[in-house]
Parts: sequence; C-alpha cells; structure tokens
Amino acid sequence: RVYVLCPDQATYRVTKRMVDVLGNQSAQKVDVIDFRGLLERFYSRCGHRVEQVSEAAKLLLFSAAMIDSRASLRTSDLLAGTHDISILESLVSAVDMLSACDIDSSVLAKIASDTEEENPMLAGKLRDIGCIWDTYAALAEASNVEAASTLQLLSRWIGRDGFLDHTVWYVVDYNDLTTQQHGILNQIISLSDKVVVDLHCAGLSDTRDSSRLAVRTGQKISMYCAENDIPVEATRTGDISTDAQPLRYMQEWLCDTSVAKPADFSPKGRIALY
Repeated sequence: RVYVLCPDQATYRVTKRMVDVLGNQSAQKVDVIDFRGLLERFYSRCGHRVEQVSEAAKLLLFSAAMIDSRASLRTSDLLAGTHDISILESLVSAVDMLSACDIDSSVLAKIASDTEEENPMLAGKLRDIGCIWDTYAALAEASNVEAASTLQLLSRWIGRDGFLDHTVWYVVDYNDLTTQQHGILNQIISLSDKVVVDLHCAGLSDTRDSSRLAVRTGQKISMYCAENDIPVEATRTGDISTDAQPLRYMQEWLCDTSVAKPADFSPKGRIALY
C-alpha cells in the first residue's frame, strides 16, 4: 500500500497531480490523506473506532467543567469564563495547542509546582487550567465520548495491528510538524517499508520561516533515525546557492556536498529526505 500524507488543504492538489503524472488507474492505487484521513484508514482496516467529541460538544463540556470546578479555581479571568464565550473559546484553543505539544494536565501541575515561588500567579493559572482539563476529561468519559484528539488517537494506535506493515509513505507539504505529528511520523518511519519526506527549503536570499522550519523538521527526522539506527539518505534538490543561510544549514547538517539534482524518489536508504 502506498500513502501520500499531506495537509488537508493540499489533498485535492496532490491528488490531481498524481492523476496527471500517473494516470487515473495507477493513481487509484495511491491513498492521498491528511492526519484525519489517516485515522479513518486505520479505523477501516483495523477497527477500534470511537466517537470523538465534536467541537460544539467540547465547548459545552468545557463550560460544564468550568462550572463544576468553580469552587477550586483561583484565577478571576477563568472564573469569568463560566459566562464569557470568548474566554471559554480561548481556554479550549489553549488546551488543543498544549495537547498537540504532548502536554497534559500532569505536565501543567509540575510546571506550576516549579514556578510557584517565582511566579505564583502563573502557577495558579496553570493549576486552574489543569483542574478544568481533568474535569472536562471526566465529563467526556461519563458522556461516552472520546476526549482525545485525532493526533492523540493516532499516536496511540498507528503502530498497532500491523497497519504499517508493507507500506510505503511519501510525506509532502509539511515543512513544520507538531510534537505529536513528529511522534506519529516516527512510528511510520520505524514500522513501514520506506518513507520519503519532501521538505521545501527555498534558496537564494530567502530566509523565510518556512525554510528554517523545513531545516528543523529534517534535522529532527535525521536525529530520530540516527538514534534508532535507521538508514537515512538526504538529497539536496533545486537551488545550490550557498548564499542562503537555510540552505547552508541544510547542506551542513543533513546533506552531502554533491551538486543539487532532481529528486527521483528512488532512495537507496529506507528513509529519504528531499
């Protein structure tokens, strides 16, 4: 099985490109998906489907969690969130971002403990968020819905039931990955037959964040492969200018010094970075 993993907004463009290059019949053998689609493919092949909490239900459950936790809260603005939708939405957004970075309420509690003496106000707010978060999780469980995000579920299940056996992966248009996305990709790298990661690092005088993020992402993947004795091949493609800091960095840390060449997507190693 061959998968192309790309952001949701790129799936149509990538699918169209696949059809243009490979033809309709061959393109049908390639599954173009984002992380949400990847979870759906896992459900289809391996089961374990759960009902995830919807965005609307999440707001309602967090609102109920704030009310239930009110007696324990110390932070006035969080107390106001029981009747202020903007505060509630900000809290939910913050929890989603923390989850994407593999931070949960237990981590918040530890940070709060470490910063109590230096910044008691921050420590109090972190404890309040953790309290509301734990109450939300308990309410979701009592309502028979899964509070975990798509990425959390993928992190939990992607390596199970032989789903990644005999698969080939092309990862495109992800110059930057969250901690959880990196964890999922690491499992794919460890358990699949081959992985090709295409990272866009612009040349010449371009020092945009996208180039820096591409370098950082490639470096993290290379470090993971090195730590786990996984063969990796990094190939520069496109601009060979040494004027661009991102390209110099990419060349020094990831790639050999050969002349840049078009990618043929037939790497000698099992993991390839382009």
